Amino acid sequence: MTTMSEPERQVTPGDGRGSTGNWTTPAVAALLALVVGFGLGWLVFGNDSPDVPSDVESLVDAYNQAWSDGDGETAVSLMTTGARFVSDRYVAEGGISGDELVTHIEVSPTSSLEFGKIESVTGDLPYVVVTPGKLGTNEGIAVSYIVEEQGELKIAAASWFD
Repeated sequence: MTTMSEPERQVTPGDGRGSTGNWTTPAVAALLALVVGFGLGWLVFGNDSPDVPSDVESLVDAYNQAWSDGDGETAVSLMTTGARFVSDRYVAEGGISGDELVTHIEVSPTSSLEFGKIESVTGDLPYVVVTPGKLGTNEGIAVSYIVEEQGELKIAAASWFD
């Protein structure tokens, strides 16, 4: 009697993505696209003189100042755990965070980074804040997505676009 057996299946180790995919990069990209889209829309169609809550203004001012000073530790301390920063340079990677962001801030030529007054802010948590800025001769906007974490306002996502 002849027995038929199933052919042997080969399992090739991969990057862990398999057919289910890696959801973190698309999720981060979608969140940042939402933040940027909302921020740009608010900048174009929003209030000319936004009523910025003082705690939001203080957070954004401290974060922007840390960037201008090249103080990565302070900037990251004002962000939520796992917060991401995205610019034209880091879109493909889904942004950078943590120690990588600290290093980026500390080695970037930020001495010529200047921020203007907050141009727009959404009315309630989570806040989307748009601030114009200038790095050297390049003008751009900083968009911050602000949430409450353990009773304290923190930046959950931030971006810079020329």
